[in-house]
Amino acid sequence: VYKDLNGNQRQDEEETGIPDVRVQVGEKAAITNALGIYRATVRGKAAEVTLDMSTIPDGFVFSTPVMETVTIIPHKTHRVDFGLTTQSGIYGIVFYDQNGDGKPDDGDEFISKARVVLDGEKTAFSDFEGAYFFENVLPGEHEIAIEMNSLPITYLPKVKLKNTIITSEGSTYVFHIPLDKTKKE
Repeated sequence: VYKDLNGNQRQDEEETGIPDVRVQVGEKAAITNALGIYRATVRGKAAEVTLDMSTIPDGFVFSTPVMETVTIIPHKTHRVDFGLTTQSGIYGIVFYDQNGDGKPDDGDEFISKARVVLDGEKTAFSDFEGAYFFENVLPGEHEIAIEMNSLPITYLPKVKLKNTIITSEGSTYVFHIPLDKTKKE
């Protein structure tokens, strides 16, 4: 059982095992060790192998099938791996901050079609409620940039155009983008 950081359904060198996960192998159970390895000996013609959902760490979902049926061949070892990935993301709202408190409130104007860029590669546009979202973000340091040309001409961001944030595994980082008007109407 391993952290499938890139979601490719196989354990790559930098992807670590997940300890203390209960694996059900037919009627037997095994617990993963510090490397995410488990072992069970079973008798029969076939065994269903699956994970005990209550032992999966919070914030993780399967990147591989949830269950596998293995045909038992005497004296042969079968390998069944389970990849888990986090549902980490970055979320925010682009808005005209009328009261200047830096957070979206009733009465603020939500800005749609604003372009937000993650790590110079992924792009998200704010929707009609000003919301943007990046999903499947790896834990670590990231850069969020606001594309000035995508904002209405009368608005300027109250945050830097390029911002460094640090995301953690299995969580959603909130980064709102408050705007101010360039000239009063």
